Amino acid sequence: MGTYNINGGKHFRSVVYKDVSLDDWLLDGWKESRNDLVSLETSFEDNRPIDVYAIGFEEMVDLDAKNIMNASGENARGWAEELAKTLNRDTKYSLVTFHQLVGVCLYVFVRPELAGSIREVLVEEVKTGMGGTTGNKGAVAISFTYAASSFCFLCSHFAAGQTQVQERNSDYSEAVKRIAFDNGRTVLSHDYVFWCGDFNYRINMEREEVKDAVSRQEFSSLLAADQLHVERAAGNVFQGFHEGEIVFAPTYKYDLFSDDYDTSEKCRVPAWTDRVLWRRRTPQGPLPAGWSEGEIVWYGRAELKQSDHRPVLAVVDVQARVVDRVKREQVISELLPSLGTHDGTVVVTPATGAATVDITEELVGAVNSCLAAWGEVRYSRAVRGAVWAQYRCCESAGQAVGRRLSAGGVEWQVSPQHSNWQDSLAEELSLVTDQLSQLQVQGTPSVTEAPAKKPPPRPVAPPSRPSAPPTFSRTDPPKPVRPAPARPGPEADSDFFSDESQVCPDLPSTLSSYSLASLSWPEDDHPPVMNNSSQPPPPTAPRRNIPNSRDQVRPPPVPVRSLPGPPPSEPPPFSPPVLASEPPSEPPLGPPPSRPPPDLPGRPAVGAPPPVPRRR
Repeated sequence: MGTYNINGGKHFRSVVYKDVSLDDWLLDGWKESRNDLVSLETSFEDNRPIDVYAIGFEEMVDLDAKNIMNASGENARGWAEELAKTLNRDTKYSLVTFHQLVGVCLYVFVRPELAGSIREVLVEEVKTGMGGTTGNKGAVAISFTYAASSFCFLCSHFAAGQTQVQERNSDYSEAVKRIAFDNGRTVLSHDYVFWCGDFNYRINMEREEVKDAVSRQEFSSLLAADQLHVERAAGNVFQGFHEGEIVFAPTYKYDLFSDDYDTSEKCRVPAWTDRVLWRRRTPQGPLPAGWSEGEIVWYGRAELKQSDHRPVLAVVDVQARVVDRVKREQVISELLPSLGTHDGTVVVTPATGAATVDITEELVGAVNSCLAAWGEVRYSRAVRGAVWAQYRCCESAGQAVGRRLSAGGVEWQVSPQHSNWQDSLAEELSLVTDQLSQLQVQGTPSVTEAPAKKPPPRPVAPPSRPSAPPTFSRTDPPKPVRPAPARPGPEADSDFFSDESQVCPDLPSTLSSYSLASLSWPEDDHPPVMNNSSQPPPPTAPRRNIPNSRDQVRPPPVPVRSLPGPPPSEPPPFSPPVLASEPPSEPPLGPPPSRPPPDLPGRPAVGAPPPVPRRR
């Protein structure tokens, strides 16, 4: 399990220290360090690959107001891809899942050979920043079950500050109390709990004293003043957890791309803020042979200089429980005959003369007293000429089934609620066993390798573009809502009007090629009735003058209304109706005369109000 505070960015590798990468932290660093150590007592050499990688990050994004309210997942997805590339260098690993809370993010990878035995993968989170309202500080957790062992991995970022020890203790307590998974498990109810993160526990010493001890590699004196060691010894945090021996320099705080501790104005005291701890739940009863809480294989840091922290990695060898299916079937077959019904219910009926027995409350109490000889009875009552009773333990019901007893001067027979309850129980157990066997034998597909969707078929060639704009037919456009006004006379263009139908030809509904103005026709109180009699033809719309030189139609000119004058000797030329929202009160007239109209005597000026009569 590893932890790394990346200071808010995608620091995959350093542009200055190009010879150091994530491989030195996750793959090669711990192996090379182990090879440098020589043990005279044992010649143990373990070349097994790591089965599970749990990698936690802090400050995945900058902890500003924007990210605290709505953190982006772009960095988390980028790190998931980079971690997959790094871990799959020598051995194939699959991503089980990852979870992000603002800057805290946790990933879990496993070998594909183990994926078939993993189930119940769940995630949870808890916010501890600003009194539990913001996620700039908090914890994320991933839980799953492998074979018959449950695992819980956590990554946390506790409160910062040299003296904020109680706040950090409170962050731990809140995470333990508030994290609860959907399957009912809490953090400490798992078989194994691995907890990493930037816990921010500092060293209670002066900065120069710490730097001097680090230069001389006297870590024992620093550990005596380490706040996490002091709080664990007092039983305030991480009760029952274990941590490997610290034989590396403090991981906080460095200048970026440097081996120098903080040289800023704050001059923070170096500290082991980045830690990894684990615990194993102790089972009840005598411990089995070879039982172990877990053996630390390696615990150290890597020299990645992209951040003000140094990453830490802990390699722990643990035991996983596996169920022996042969022994399980043997235990079930031995235990099944001694069990009663699943809910401990038995039915007590009169052995003879059931129709003549009057079951009263006193008789039920007498039967209940006799049934108590095989165990505690929760309740009993009369039901349809029999006494139904329920034991607190199903084994007591199994012992009472088949018995005969005498109560109230009546012989009674004890029988189960269902006659074939043993066959039903055996069938249910076999179904559960078959499902577990199929999961263990067949396995499950990798979480990261989701079934690929088939891409849509690509067209052979792009669609061809039309060589000319579309033309509109004058014979098949939509029809108008109501008939148009009457045609002015035989001078109308015969190409546009049809003599057979005597109606206005339909206008095209699409105005992409023609710019036509909307028309409002006068409404009649009594519209004409359309029939084939000798009545005058229905009104038709006048045709607009379409110039031959251009395809686009111009809107007709708006006529100007004039005052009535002497009737013309010839009929006035036709003018289109007025484009108005309301129908005009009189038909449009011809063009205005060249001279102004004569003044009419006795007519008030236009716009002047009429005179108001006075009362005498």
